[in-house]
Amino acid sequence: MAGHAGLFGTGPEVFTLAAWLYRAYHGRREGLAISPEIVRSFLTPVAPGARTPGFDVPTPGQSSASRFFSVNSVGHTGFTGTSFWIDLELGQMVVLLTNRVHLGRDHNSIRAFRPRFHEAASRALGFPRENTK
Repeated sequence: MAGHAGLFGTGPEVFTLAAWLYRAYHGRREGLAISPEIVRSFLTPVAPGARTPGFDVPTPGQSSASRFFSVNSVGHTGFTGTSFWIDLELGQMVVLLTNRVHLGRDHNSIRAFRPRFHEAASRALGFPRENTK
């Protein structure tokens, strides 16, 4: 047994979680039991360029988030091809749910697809600004 089995849900449910994390990070509790301070501690990198205690951060030039997410973003990529990214500065959130293992465990084209998908979603959401930070 392991505690890293992943996040399971529908697209709207995962987006609801991402939106909740974004709002809590910015101090809005909205009747939830977890304080914004605890959420911020899980979304704040422990050192410059490091991961947060709970999530990935964009890696310049190789992030699955794409170039349109600011350095103040957090995300998660899953073994089955899923991912979500939350830009804590710009407010954009993108969720991708796939089943890349349907074609076999060694099917890794998702690595090239994720950043292209997140970039297309960012453009569709009106975030064409390149990350220049």
